[in-house]
Amino acid sequence: MDDPQRFEDLVAPVEDLTAAPLTVQCFVPEEARDALPEFAALIDLWLERRGSAGVPDWNDVDFTDFRSWHAYILLSKFEGAEPDPRFRLAGEKVAEVLQFETQGRRISDLAPQFYELQFRDHFHKIREHGLIGLTSGKLPAKGRGHVTLRILELPFRDGGSAVERLLHAQAKETA
Repeated sequence: MDDPQRFEDLVAPVEDLTAAPLTVQCFVPEEARDALPEFAALIDLWLERRGSAGVPDWNDVDFTDFRSWHAYILLSKFEGAEPDPRFRLAGEKVAEVLQFETQGRRISDLAPQFYELQFRDHFHKIREHGLIGLTSGKLPAKGRGHVTLRILELPFRDGGSAVERLLHAQAKETA
């Protein structure tokens, strides 16, 4: 990147500080399917793969398991004690809706105010209790406030007992 201004634009927060907060909810796995019918296929897969464990391991799923959802998925990983996942991979429909770079960035990089206001606690609950999350509402990003989101958050272990990964899935009808 030769243009330092362009690099600054890429890593600057995208949040619109005047936007209303999103709605964040957590569900125990047994109630998530009925509460979130548009995500039933993903929740069924998650429930099946967890077996007797509270949360499935990332190694218990395969990329092909998410057939028809690939474009609508965003993957993230928790690094350290802070419940601030770093985004790793975004499907094309997610990128099209968001219209800002997510790869390699954390929630607090993209939206520091909203991270402190609601996402720190939300992701803490998901991570600590193996809950299934839902984020919905108008995207609080500069120039994107007209976009309605509905994003499922499924926790996964990564070889150990703690939740280390999240699969975020955007509802197909909002894409």
